[in-house]
Amino acid sequence: MKQRHILTTILLLTAVVLCRAGQIGEWTLHLAYNNVTELVRQHGRVYALAGGAVFSVDIADGSTAYYNKQTGLHGSTVSRIAGNEAVGRVVFFYEDGLIDLLDAEGNAFAITDLLLKDMSENKTLNNVVMYGDYAYCSMSFGIMVLNLRKREIADSYYIGEGGRAESVVQTAIFGDSIYAVSATRWYAASVRDNLSDYNRWHSRDNLPGKGDMQDLAATDGGLCLLRGGQLWLCEAQGGWQQVASDTEWTRLRQKGETLYCISRNAVSRLENGVLKHVPLSVGVYDAVAADGGLWLAAGDYGVAFQSDEGTDFYRPDGPAVNSPYRMMVDDGRLFVVPGGRWSSQNQTPGCVMIYDGHHWTNISNDYITGRTQYPAYDFMNVAVDPADRQHFYVTSYGMGLYEFHGTELVRNYTCGNSPLASAAPGSNAPLYVRTDGALFDRGGNLWLLNTSAYADNVHVLTPQHRQTAPAMDSAVWTTMNLTNRSGERTVLQTPLEMLEDNQQDGWLWIPFARSETGLGLLDNNGTPTDISDDRFVFRFIFTDQDHNSIRPENIYCVTQDREGTLWIGHKTGLFIIPSPADYFTSDACERIKIPRNDGTNLADYLLNGEQVNVIAVDGSNRKWIGTESSGLYLMSDDGVTTVEHFTTDNSPLLSDKIMSLAIDPVSGLVYVGTERGLMAYQSDAADPMPDYSSAYAYPNPVREDYDGVITIAGLMDETTVHILDSGGNLVCETYSNGGIAVWDGRNGAKKRVSSGVYTALCNTADGNNHTVVKIMIVHQSAMD
Repeated sequence: MKQRHILTTILLLTAVVLCRAGQIGEWTLHLAYNNVTELVRQHGRVYALAGGAVFSVDIADGSTAYYNKQTGLHGSTVSRIAGNEAVGRVVFFYEDGLIDLLDAEGNAFAITDLLLKDMSENKTLNNVVMYGDYAYCSMSFGIMVLNLRKREIADSYYIGEGGRAESVVQTAIFGDSIYAVSATRWYAASVRDNLSDYNRWHSRDNLPGKGDMQDLAATDGGLCLLRGGQLWLCEAQGGWQQVASDTEWTRLRQKGETLYCISRNAVSRLENGVLKHVPLSVGVYDAVAADGGLWLAAGDYGVAFQSDEGTDFYRPDGPAVNSPYRMMVDDGRLFVVPGGRWSSQNQTPGCVMIYDGHHWTNISNDYITGRTQYPAYDFMNVAVDPADRQHFYVTSYGMGLYEFHGTELVRNYTCGNSPLASAAPGSNAPLYVRTDGALFDRGGNLWLLNTSAYADNVHVLTPQHRQTAPAMDSAVWTTMNLTNRSGERTVLQTPLEMLEDNQQDGWLWIPFARSETGLGLLDNNGTPTDISDDRFVFRFIFTDQDHNSIRPENIYCVTQDREGTLWIGHKTGLFIIPSPADYFTSDACERIKIPRNDGTNLADYLLNGEQVNVIAVDGSNRKWIGTESSGLYLMSDDGVTTVEHFTTDNSPLLSDKIMSLAIDPVSGLVYVGTERGLMAYQSDAADPMPDYSSAYAYPNPVREDYDGVITIAGLMDETTVHILDSGGNLVCETYSNGGIAVWDGRNGAKKRVSSGVYTALCNTADGNNHTVVKIMIVHQSAMD
């Protein structure tokens, strides 16, 4: 079988880090495109719906294109797509009721009536059928008619008894009648009647077959009904006849004059009441004919084109799923895991997604479950071995600890082959080995939390007791409980990721998300295998600078900034524990106050009342704060000034619910995990470098059509940058955010500088380190 995978080509012009860095302020989408379930042929392309994202394949040359808010669409997660040949539009239906109409030139027109309508019924689209200029949408409340030429909702029909809402599975128009089916009933009316009057709709429930109605379609020969996986045909002058009872069909797809009957492993064309079978090389969800072949929605295989010459596959590069529950960056690679839990498992299929700055590598759930012979759910976090970057561990909330080397699963630690304990001893014990918070400390020791277990809760593997070979039975674990000075044990109910203190060696912070919510601190005194000299304290009540008590209901994140201050996000805001407070003896904390500056001398607490899900610190010690419902904030290093506030209204952000954040310290890329998928934002800050050996500027040369900022990267901390022209005149003075400084290409009068070679003189604040970076600016006039 011939295969062709379409991937994004990246031209390597300079260092690898430059390939990962983009223009300051630029957003990049990283969506999963492999779960293709629906196709539309329009504009010489085949449009594919893949898990809420949309791409297309050019029928003539196989090139791909992508459709999202950055390319002009108005919504984020697409639930269905459809095409109308008469009007030349592709219709995008979103989960929230928004509708986009895409023309051949790529212009998108939004229909917002349903989105903005205040209604008690939900706005789910079940199916759509085209008829002339109209799209008849089978909705959860009835039938909605779109006039695609006028770009408006033409009418809505509530067809249930007494005019009540009725979830319509599909609609079809045949002859002078319109038909609709719900899961259990059949409705019909004359197209000449006032269809807004529910009395005009007649219903019946004595249709052939058993089970729920699944689909309905009109053909030249009559009506086709799909019920309980079986196909029935009603000819114009006759009754219902069953067609091909030996196959369980999943959907009917009307593509022009052809009706396709689709099952998971077969596609057949209905011709004169007879099904013509089309043999397939892959499983299929949808099909459309073009150019002597068949385009297939092939699920995880992407889009497939099957012809007599073989099968070509088109699967854009991307993560496996749009569920970035937790993320981390290690040595330029982004690790992403889907998962989640609260008091119990979410049962989110586990996988590992790795982005190297160019391409995605996905370790699939099928592979993992195939190796372990157990389900793999709710992956929690990733810990990468500093001695071998290909060696890493993944915790799961129920299935123990997974060890990988490269893309190979080395071992799954459970209650049967390790000290890890189950929260539910008995025959199902291996399914309740709940782990979280894995991390490697500065000494190379692997720490692990075993939650809700009756035995020891904390486990350590030292470098001497850890191997990377496939046989791991020789691994020697150190296990312990968390006990305070009085000998009282603290049970880990639902801890979050552990955090190694960046100021004090041997200190590990352990946040508790729910049930006994609070923050624990373990001091192992630099001897992780000797628990006799350990100290542990757990606090659930804190006292702020105004002597007010804070008892957070739930804690969602704990992050430490570059100065050692802890930032704790909880259900109704955040507070900090300043460094160098002694947590073992003090419950002191502070809340950030934002002055109102209205003459009252009053202030408001930062994000008071907002659920703070995640906090990340960039190279300039600024705080990126992801919330449950109000988007993403970039705050100054002290948290008082809002530098940016990104929402779905003012940015390409996919959702205002932020689940995870990770920052590449070298490039300054901020990876933003939302409930609808992953994005990256090119910030203007990165970790400072120890010297100037890697300093460079990009873009360089700066072409005449470039209107963004020029970035000088690879700088030391607190660098002052003087931009000089060829005559030695000062053009601009700027300062670095960590390792990055930016210049807008303009002089002091805010005018674009002329063509030439400019010199960036970079100096540290103490004057002991300096470097020179040359920047070429080329305008069109200079090239004529």
